[in-house]
Amino acid sequence: MPNLVIAASASGDTTLLAAVSTKRWLVRKLVLVAKTAVDIKFKSGSTDVTGVMSFAANQTMVLPWQNEKDQAWLIGGAVNQALVINLSAAIVVGGFLVYDWVEG
Repeated sequence: MPNLVIAASASGDTTLLAAVSTKRWLVRKLVLVAKTAVDIKFKSGSTDVTGVMSFAANQTMVLPWQNEKDQAWLIGGAVNQALVINLSAAIVVGGFLVYDWVEG
């Protein structure tokens, strides 16, 4: 499965995965670290797919692998929508995620 590096530092929306016209994304594993305190949420395009998650300085979030066989996933997006991370302030947030593309 593909993975990507999360490297966000701008306040507001940062696109992590561009939209694909006939597919939707599913996040299977996620690791995040915030350098200082910040609120983070994920979006499918402009629609929230998580609530606001408040991070303290150097706080880490690890959401473990979701087995492909179980068809489980952590968060998922709508067809033709980007995966977006939203930060409440211009704070360095890093990590990675493992994702999959599925047909509409």
